[in-house]
Amino acid sequence: MSGNISDFDELCDHIEELVADRNIPARVQVQKDVGILTIYGPGATSLRQARRGLTDIEEMAQTAAEHHPHWRLLNGVLESLRIILDSWEGDISENDLNDMHWAASSLSYAIQKRMDATS
Repeated sequence: MSGNISDFDELCDHIEELVADRNIPARVQVQKDVGILTIYGPGATSLRQARRGLTDIEEMAQTAAEHHPHWRLLNGVLESLRIILDSWEGDISENDLNDMHWAASSLSYAIQKRMDATS
């Protein structure tokens, strides 16, 4: 793939103008400094956006080897966040609370292990 930063910047500007000029019911979020362009349609609620962001983090965590020093920390947080977001519009079940407790215990253990290694 060829291209450069200025091409990406121009693309972002063009899409923002296109959405505005045509009165398209979408929200464009541009983060040129990190090379991200996101277009949200009319059904993109905050909860759906949060779930998508969590999926992005989960994908990154899955590509990291389990021996990565932050993997266990990240995994413990992700487990709980997934349960919370999936239950956002309802109750959190007892099984989910147990899973969150396990994830929190795993996270606590990982934090303690890291603290012990630095002292």
